[in-house]
Formats: sequence, C-alpha cells, structure tokens
Amino acid sequence: GGTGSGGTGGSGGTGGSGGTGTPPPQPVAALSAPSLIFSAVALNATTSPQIVTITNNGQGTLLISRVKVTGDNASDFKSDTCSAQPYSIGADCTLSVWFTPSALGTRTASLVFTDNASPATQTVALTGSTPTQTDTITFGPATSGNGLTQSISAGGTATYELQLQSNFDGNIVFPQQCPGAPSNATCSVTPASTKFSANQPVLFQVSLVTAAATASFSIDKLDSFKITPLNLACLLLLMACGILSTLPFKRRASQLPFPCAARTRTTLAALLASCILILAGCGGASTVATAPAITPTPTASSQTYTITITPTVVPSDGSSISNLQPITLTLILD
Repeated sequence: GGTGSGGTGGSGGTGGSGGTGTPPPQPVAALSAPSLIFSAVALNATTSPQIVTITNNGQGTLLISRVKVTGDNASDFKSDTCSAQPYSIGADCTLSVWFTPSALGTRTASLVFTDNASPATQTVALTGSTPTQTDTITFGPATSGNGLTQSISAGGTATYELQLQSNFDGNIVFPQQCPGAPSNATCSVTPASTKFSANQPVLFQVSLVTAAATASFSIDKLDSFKITPLNLACLLLLMACGILSTLPFKRRASQLPFPCAARTRTTLAALLASCILILAGCGGASTVATAPAITPTPTASSQTYTITITPTVVPSDGSSISNLQPITLTLILD
C-alpha cells in the first residue's frame, strides 16, 4: 500500500460576533503531478513504477476513502492504495503505479482519489504505449530438417521439415496446393493451421508426392518394307485361291466339268499350294520386310522446380501483415 506521513494538528474555530461561528477548517488535496506518462514497453511487459503523492495542504483533516484506476484501459495499469487513516495538515500519501500493456498502441486510464476535500475527487491521467514495431514472420528449415532443397526420383516423395518464427502472436493457415510443383504431384502441409506466439518457433511439414515416370517410344521408319507390283500380284492370286477353296459345291452334272466335287476340291487345293510356292518365289525376288524398331525416347537427366506456398497469417491484435513473404522450396526431379 501507499505510505502516509503525519502533519500538524489544525487550529480550532473561534466564536464570532452576533452568534455566528466561523466555518470549520477544510482540507485541500494536492497532487504531485497531474499526469504520469510511461515509456514504451513491450507487449505484456511491466514498466518500472512511477510515483504519485497526494498531500493535505489545507487546515482540516483529509480523509481518503478510495483510490482506483478507471478508464478504457484500466486493466493495463496497477497502483498501490492509501490507508484510511486521517491525514492532518501537511500529511501525504505516496503510492506507486505500474504499466503492463495488454495490446499494441497507446493505452490510457485515470488514477482517481476520492476524499473529503473540495472537489471530492482528484485525478491523475495515465498514459502508456508499446514500441512501434513492424510485424514480421519468417520461414526456414527446422533445426533437424533437411533444408529447402530436395532431390528425388520421379514417383518419390519430397518431405520438407520447416519452422516459422515471428515477433507477434497470431494464427496461420497453410494452403494445400503447391504452385510450381510438377504436374500430377500431390502437395500437403501439416498442420493445416496452427496458433503461434512471439519468439516461439513452430514446426510444420510440407510433403510432395510426385507421379511415376512414363517412358515414351518412337517407331522407326519402315524404309525396308517395299510393296512392288510383282509382290502385289502374287498376294492377290493367293487371296483368290483361298476364297475359291472355301466355296460350297453341289453334285449337279449340268454345272460341273469334273466327275465329282471331291476331285474339284483336290484340284483347288493343288492350285492353292501352287500359289503359295509362287508367292514365295515372288518374295525372294523382292526386298525382305523387316520389323519396325521401337526405341524409348530418352528424357532429360533432371528437372528443377521452384515451389511457392503463401499462407494466410492473422495477428492476434487484429493488425495486418504487409510484408509477408511466401515459402520458397526447390525440388530436383531425376
């Protein structure tokens, strides 16, 4: 509590003429300062105390009934109090006041003394503030992580162990897309959202699953496969023989030049065999067709991707971040 000092006793009243007495002596409450201004201090930090004194400069006894901090930001200021003892002439009460900002910016309140002086209240204006700061948040590899660059084979998974640091409290939400990643890759960030505190690192992870490589092929030109007129004639003759051998025959004397259908089929079979021999001879005189060559088309040895992730950051005090830099990662795909 505050400290008080005693004073001298007041003089008694004297009787007046005409049966009227003089008014009793009155106390006069005087403050050591009309206001206290605290130096800027970090959020939730407490300043050194400032001193304020209320003194009885009157002739009567001063009685202080209450000392209270009031105002919009009253909870950011704390003070001692004065005892309920009488404060005689020249006596005073000295107390301390502290400032602990709960939010950024300028904070104000009033220290009010209620007593039997006139007027009945004496007020000390209180003002405090926090340093002007630019909210910053940075992203980087975790202490136990493997850096901002990963090299994997197609179909593999790249995992980035990261952390954020800031000079303010807030919330962050990570998108689940990774612009700049390979096509068909799947990206995820865990946790998807989290709270963070000033000067307290927060770990998070980016996982990138790539698609397996697909080989491309090319077919060489069929330069050695040539169709000549002789080849074509032999092929058509073979097709005609095959068709004739499958036609149905009926035993009708008026339509068949041969004694029976069996002899006819035997003859056609012999003709078909002759066609095959002829075609083989035709093929021997022509260029032999070779099977087309199918060869894989080689891909580039590696590709480098620059991935950017831009989270949403909301400071707890409701301010905005104007200089937020995205998370930049590098992926080398073999």
